[in-house]
Amino acid sequence: EKIKQYQLLTNKNEYFQKNRKNQAEYWLNETIINELTTRFEKHETVKTAMENIKNQVLKGEITPFIGADILMQHFLTSKK
Repeated sequence: EKIKQYQLLTNKNEYFQKNRKNQAEYWLNETIINELTTRFEKHETVKTAMENIKNQVLKGEITPFIGADILMQHFLTSKK
C-alpha cells in the first residue's frame, strides 16, 4: 500500500518522469565520455606520442594543458 501511494505521488508530481529523463541524460553523457576515452587511448598516433608528451610534462618542458592539446590535435587530425 505504501509503495502504491509513493508511485501515485511521484507520478502526480512528475518526479518519476523527471528523474528518468535525468538518468537518461546522465547515461548518455557517461557513454560518450567512455567511448571517447577508449578511442583516444587506442588511437595509434596518440599512443605513439603519449610517452614523449608525458616526459615533457614531467620535466616541466610543457604544461599538462599544452600536452593535452597536442595529443588532442593528434587524435583529431590523424587517421588511426
